[in-house]
Amino acid sequence: MFDTVPTEKSLMARMDKERPFVHYPDPLRLKDFEAQSPGTLFAMCLFGEARDQGFLGAVLVGMVIRNRMHDPHRRGWLTGKTGRSKKWPTVADVVLHSYAYSCFNGDNKASRQAMMRAAIDEPEAWEMCRRAAFDVLEERIRVDFTDGATHYFNPKLANPKWASSPKMVKTIRYRDHDFYREEP
Repeated sequence: MFDTVPTEKSLMARMDKERPFVHYPDPLRLKDFEAQSPGTLFAMCLFGEARDQGFLGAVLVGMVIRNRMHDPHRRGWLTGKTGRSKKWPTVADVVLHSYAYSCFNGDNKASRQAMMRAAIDEPEAWEMCRRAAFDVLEERIRVDFTDGATHYFNPKLANPKWASSPKMVKTIRYRDHDFYREEP
């Protein structure tokens, strides 16, 4: 568990302003999230999940996504052959997995529409999420401040069963989110 987390200003000061691979959501593909580029889909997830948590909060949520993409237990998880497939999950596999991220849940139409209109309605929050997505995906931020977390939730909004499992270890709390990793 980390005792301290860097300030948002100190973290952002180390980042460049150019993050070209994350684009604005394609309005022609509003209903097809899988048609978005991986970077844009990643940024949309950060926007839907952490736009009110500041840059560092978006980075932390991004690290959970990245940790899930690189988790050996999730290798081949979409086919049910955990550990047997050579396929590592993609951004789309992780963020669009059923009920993995509330902003993509089928019953959360308001959030889905907000993500598609992010650049228009909340340009500053969208730009922050674009920067965080680029920095996490390109591993410009190499220290995992979540200490390997693959789960998180907002205790004000939810109390998932998995959080009380003895295998789950709370690693850090930042603003409204508690982060957890699964111990073997």
